Amino acid sequence: MLTSCRDAVKIQNELGGLMDAKSLAVTLFIARSKINQNGYAG
Repeated sequence: MLTSCRDAVKIQNELGGLMDAKSLAVTLFIARSKINQNGYAG
């Protein structure tokens, strides 16, 4: 989760604050949790 939060802040900064870092972090965390060790969803 911490990695997702850090990445979300980076994305927010690159977009000039257009997106909410909290929402980005949650989205990244969920997406990453659905990817298995082979790098594929499922």
